Amino acid sequence: EGVGFWLPPEPLDVDDVGLGPGADTAEIAETRLLLARLGYGVAAEGPLDDELGFVLRAFQLHFRPTRVDRRLDRSTLVTLRRLVEALPNAEIA
Repeated sequence: EGVGFWLPPEPLDVDDVGLGPGADTAEIAETRLLLARLGYGVAAEGPLDDELGFVLRAFQLHFRPTRVDRRLDRSTLVTLRRLVEALPNAEIA
């Protein structure tokens, strides 16, 4: 009933430090794709660089503010997946 799109975030595992600068994994590639589907301006390919870190920070501030650290942890990725899946007419690859 509010204005905007939001779902409860995946709970944070405090022991999960996530992926940091320079990481270049399948999860980073998926994150880039999902962020683009939500309308964030990110390059389609590449490692977790300053640009992606900045966008992750913006995403975390809005959708998962428990820990804002520019890193890709499970909580951030699962929250991102659930948001994209909840979009109308979402087509997940």
